[in-house]
Formats: sequence, C-alpha cells, structure tokens
Amino acid sequence: MARAWLYLHDEELYAKPALQHTLQALLAELCREGQIRHILTPVTANETKLAAALTTAGFVHAGTERESLYLQGVYQDVDIYTYSAED
Repeated sequence: MARAWLYLHDEELYAKPALQHTLQALLAELCREGQIRHILTPVTANETKLAAALTTAGFVHAGTERESLYLQGVYQDVDIYTYSAED
C-alpha cells in the first residue's frame, strides 16, 4: 500500500486530458509488478477538481478523516480516495 499526495498549483490542469493520460499510465506502471496494490490519496474539501480527476482515473472515495490536517490555523477534514490494482 502506498500513500500519495497530488497537488498542482493551477487547479485547471486537473481537467486536462494529458493529465488524465499521464495519471493512468503512472498508476498502471506502479501497479504492474504487483508490489503496490493499493494507493491512498488525501483530498481536502477545497480540492474538488482534484477529486474529480482522481475519480476519472479510477479512484473511489473511501472515507473521510475528520480534522486530520492542520492548515492555516484550522483543522480540516480530509477525504481519502483509493485506487486498487485489483479493480
């Protein structure tokens, strides 16, 4: 299992087909050998475009970690998206 953070400074890039292709190719390569079978990626409530990009790439919403990220003086909930090589 691996945990990966994904962040792009320009959130409009999450909707680009090139990013989707690259993300899917990266996932296929990471899971190809069978050493990584599951990838967990955290997403904050403000990162709706990231959540959409992950869903398009085959990730599913697995749950929410309550107040698990301290950012700018406030604890924030973090949604967890998971990718499984078995799906």
